[in-house]
Amino acid sequence: MLFAAAIAAVKRDEKLVTHFMSKVAAGALSVEQVDSACVGVLNSRGVVPAHYNVVPTIAPHAKQSADNVDVASARAYFEGHFGSVPNFVELLAENSPPALEGFFLMRRATLMETPMPNKMMELLLCAVNAAEFQARFVAIHAREPVELVLRKRN
Repeated sequence: MLFAAAIAAVKRDEKLVTHFMSKVAAGALSVEQVDSACVGVLNSRGVVPAHYNVVPTIAPHAKQSADNVDVASARAYFEGHFGSVPNFVELLAENSPPALEGFFLMRRATLMETPMPNKMMELLLCAVNAAEFQARFVAIHAREPVELVLRKRN
């Protein structure tokens, strides 16, 4: 139901968001996990969850890191995640390194540092990207849960 609500949000269908979120509210997910999904949709598509009366209430989370980030580590992250450094990352690196560093931290926090399990966030983003016919991004986010499983086995 949460994935359906996320898809409805990116499709900007307020009636369906309300319908599926009412089902989510009756389910077993924690408020923190629902908030994590809202943050993931906001980061992925710029859809403001508050527009649909779903306002995240995430407090600082224990997994948040305070490490220093630079352009080289941000490039390395994106190259590892996408298989190459995307043009938009190069554009930010060349024209506004602090913006790239901030974007990297925001993306990493959204995908890996919320109460929602990493693989669930990746699958949520697969659903959102599939709903918008973004095959390349589905492939990118689908790869991550598989890699997480393989790392656990080794």
